[in-house]
Amino acid sequence: MTDALSASNSTLAHIQAAETEYQAAVLRDRLPEKVLLLGADKNRLQASLTLRSLLLQQARSLPADVLGDPLCLPWQEQLFDCAIAAHLPEIQSDSLRLLMELYRIVKPQGCLLISAAQPDANCWITGKRLPEKSPYISWKALLRTAQSCGWQLEDKYFIRNIPVRLPLPYWQTAFRKCNIPLFTSSYILILSKQTAALHPLPERGIQTLPEWSAALTAASRS
Repeated sequence: MTDALSASNSTLAHIQAAETEYQAAVLRDRLPEKVLLLGADKNRLQASLTLRSLLLQQARSLPADVLGDPLCLPWQEQLFDCAIAAHLPEIQSDSLRLLMELYRIVKPQGCLLISAAQPDANCWITGKRLPEKSPYISWKALLRTAQSCGWQLEDKYFIRNIPVRLPLPYWQTAFRKCNIPLFTSSYILILSKQTAALHPLPERGIQTLPEWSAALTAASRS
């Protein structure tokens, strides 16, 4: 079982590396000035970039530049040129509110890269396929929600890595005992903000931010 879990971790690492490479390629092509990272690995992404984009990482816990709730982003409207949301639990639990918040803080003509596990490749290994048990949202369902918020699809990208290092009995034993899904592929949607039309969320107070973040906000207004 240890071998199977080790292979699963290797599969996940491969997918994460491929996602980072694709995210970096998109940023190099667009040359955004300010990028908000939610769930993405800032260090790995910076190591893949040669441009001088300002990458700000927000998370619920450290390490992060800013601590905050992705469903209540502590940023003014239309502040970022690009946002990256990678494998957030909120993509599954409250994708509508998450996508509306991201739409609010991204500039017109800006973009969002949002990634999640692909449910049709995440079977529960119990000797038979049980896709209805998948905890993940499909890219088509996520896209429909995004379009209802005003996002438009520019492109989509799929990453697949079938774990073939071990025979099926190893996987069956490991995942039957651990009760976790077989994560073998993911997708990234590139969404663009082409219009300013959006039903606003209820007003709320802006959370206190670090000095450098407040300076960034002030600079954006000048």
